[in-house]
Order: sequence, then C-alpha cells, then structure tokens
Amino acid sequence: MDDFRATAKLPVLEIFHRAFALPVTHFKMLLLYGMPAILCIVVAQFAIATLHELSSSSSLFIYIFIGLLILNLSIPLVVVSYHRIFLLDEEVASKARVFRWTMTEMRFVIWWVLIGIAAMVVTSPFMMLILPVMTGVWNPLSGNLYVLWLQTYLIYLPFIYLFVRCVLIFPAIAIDAEERGPVMAWRLSKGNGWRLVFLIALLPMLTDLLGIALLDYAGAVAEALQIVVWAVCGVIEVGLISLSYAWLRDNNSTAEDEVLHDIADSV
Repeated sequence: MDDFRATAKLPVLEIFHRAFALPVTHFKMLLLYGMPAILCIVVAQFAIATLHELSSSSSLFIYIFIGLLILNLSIPLVVVSYHRIFLLDEEVASKARVFRWTMTEMRFVIWWVLIGIAAMVVTSPFMMLILPVMTGVWNPLSGNLYVLWLQTYLIYLPFIYLFVRCVLIFPAIAIDAEERGPVMAWRLSKGNGWRLVFLIALLPMLTDLLGIALLDYAGAVAEALQIVVWAVCGVIEVGLISLSYAWLRDNNSTAEDEVLHDIADSV
C-alpha cells in the first residue's frame, strides 16, 4: 500500500500567500487581542527610559525581572488569541476575553518550555560535535556578522527541525482540539518536516538578517522599523503555523479516510 502522506504535501506558496494576507483580513481583531503585548512593550519602553535614574542595582534587577516576566507571559496570551482568530469562526474567537489567563495559556507555556528543552537535549550532542568544525571553517571570517548569522542557523538546524516538527501542537492547544499532544504534531508533520522548516524558519531568519543590516543605522527610526517588522512578521508567523496545522489536519484526515475506504473495498 502506498503511503498516503506521499500525496499530502504542504502547498508552501499557497500558505505563504494566505498568511501574508491575514494581518489585513483580521486587522481589527488582531489589534484588539494584541493589546496585552502592545501595552507591555509600551510599559517596558517607558521603564527602560527611567531605569537609569535608579541608583540601587538590586532594585534595577527586580524591575527588569518583573518586566521580562510580564512581557513573556503576555506573548503566549496573544499567540493563543491569534491562533483562535485564524482557525475559528469570528463569532467564536471574539467571545474570549482580551485579558485573561486560563489553563489553555498555561498549557501552551508548559509545552513550549518542555518541547524546547527536549529538542535542546536531543540535539546538543550533534551541536557540540559540529561547533568546533564550524568554528574552524568560518574562523577567518568570524568578525563578519553575516557569517555569524549563517553559522548560528546551521548549528541550530537540528534543534529547529525537531522544534518545528512539534510546533503544530500549539494551534491545537489554542483551539482546545481533542488531539493536541506532541505525538499528534509529529504524526501530522510526517513527510512535511523540511517544508515546515522552510515555512516557519524563513521569516525569523530574514528578520534577523534585516536587524544586522540596520545596525549601521542607529536612531529612533531604525528601532521603530525593527519593531514594526518584527510585529508584522510575528503575526504572519503565527498565521503560517495555524494554516499549516489546519491544512495537514484536514488533508491527512481525508487521505486516511480514503486509504481505509480502499482497504475496506478490497477485503
């Protein structure tokens, strides 16, 4: 029997095209449900501007720790909301409160940490082996930030691959799907691992590259441009994950049903 997943390949260009349209299509809801992160960023910027006036280093550390904690907790809240906006009907998605913290967000954070740790543990031996090789090869160009960018992504490629194979768990958690474990994510992404890597890793790589290019242009305009680019790309990134999950879930289920139907007919 042929593997049904051989025909269930992610349409990369179609998903990219649809994901880039999402910020425009859902602009009002994205702005509304992005408020927790927006407010945290504004507060963080204000705090950074006033922190230099603090004379106590212990107070400075406490302020920074609390600020980073609040900011990092606001991001999962926003990402969960965005997955729901992209995957559920507008009426259903709009019923959720903008400011909330439920078991869905807690489950999201826990799995994010666990998957990240597991992927790092599994890939660390390979990374430790390849790091000296990379350092030896690229050492003459070690002062070039673009070379460092390329080297970093090559070293972390195994980690990125494993993490991306499991990333489909997050939209499933966001919409409270019946199947929402890492086994489900690994099964859905089977046969599409490298397509997912391309879809999900490309934008962060390009935005990092843009950040390096803008280092020579210090100032408020360059900083504002980076924030806008990262915000838009962040929305698109969530959209890419949501659309990939929805496509694989729907098409693999259909393909499985067709295979089971063929087996039943042949018996």
